[in-house]
Amino acid sequence: MKVAGLTTAGLDKAELWVLREERAWKHEDTGDEGDIVGSVGLEIWGGKQGVLRSLVVEKSHRNRGLGSILVRHVIQSAKSMGLNEIFLLTEKVASYYERFGFKPLERNKVRGEVLNSDEFNGACLESATVMRLELQATQWN
Repeated sequence: MKVAGLTTAGLDKAELWVLREERAWKHEDTGDEGDIVGSVGLEIWGGKQGVLRSLVVEKSHRNRGLGSILVRHVIQSAKSMGLNEIFLLTEKVASYYERFGFKPLERNKVRGEVLNSDEFNGACLESATVMRLELQATQWN
């Protein structure tokens, strides 16, 4: 994640998933069955809010839909956990997340326990775009 320029602050509070070369899911991976080609995290705050964290796909495996697989996995996991909304902060790829239903939101409109996350407390630049996904309204093709 550091190689991709992503912050690792607060990741110890996140559920982490990795995608290995043979596309076998490993939750908080401990094995060595193939190279990790992508990962994503989800922090849970107050039982109803989440923060999508640190989506990364190895450069040699990009443009194959693996990032989409990881984002959809987080969304489905958040729904199954009963979360109402997921936030993320991004500096460069807001348009990527719009395809999943995330919408930009002014930082000062964010409410709830999620404001205690490292992402909202300095791990991400103030200039980062805040995005929100209401889970009951999630629709994608």
